[in-house]
Amino acid sequence: GELDIEIMGMIDDWGEALVIDGKTGLTIRGGVEGAGFDGEGDAQLFRIQGGSDVTFTELEFRGGKSTETENGGALEIVGSSRVYASGVTFKSCTAAVWGGAVHVDEGSTFGANSTTFTGCSAVLYGGAVHVISGSTFGAISTTFTGCFAGSQGGGLYLTDSTANLEGAAFTSCSTGADGRGGGICAYQGSELSVSDSSFLNCQAENGGAIASVGEDSSNKIKLTVKGT
Repeated sequence: GELDIEIMGMIDDWGEALVIDGKTGLTIRGGVEGAGFDGEGDAQLFRIQGGSDVTFTELEFRGGKSTETENGGALEIVGSSRVYASGVTFKSCTAAVWGGAVHVDEGSTFGANSTTFTGCSAVLYGGAVHVISGSTFGAISTTFTGCFAGSQGGGLYLTDSTANLEGAAFTSCSTGADGRGGGICAYQGSELSVSDSSFLNCQAENGGAIASVGEDSSNKIKLTVKGT
């Protein structure tokens, strides 16, 4: 059945990721201003798996950190799970590999509405959000500010997946030396649609705003940009 959990403060005693497995109809919401979860730069916050269906609303995810054996400093979404974030802030989350704030894998879905990613980073791909393996990312009125990836996709990276962004704002997002896609990197087999969005002061060696990359002619990328 459905379960609604209200968070009444900032939870910061975080030893390891909280696993949500096979739970549907779960809503976790902030009950007061400043409510959320703080990994204090030491721990990943949530792993959501097993076809779970979870909504987070009016919360802050701060200081989540994934190690070399994990991905997604705040949220690791796998196993055909569905996660929705509304009015959520991801701040200073980091990944030792992929997805500074959020990693979406194994045919899963992540949707964000009026959500912000600030100062998130990944050593390799997807400074804020990393989407792979037939997964989907949708964002409306969502901002990416000061996010960084060491290699590709300072704000967002996707491969063999789909992303639809409407009213997104990428500001001062970047990659490391010889990187691709200061704002977004769409790799082979991906479909990316961006509308009514902005890219300001984003930097990369290849594609300061958006990089579209395919290794050979069989790896098609569908890129649609409107009103941006």
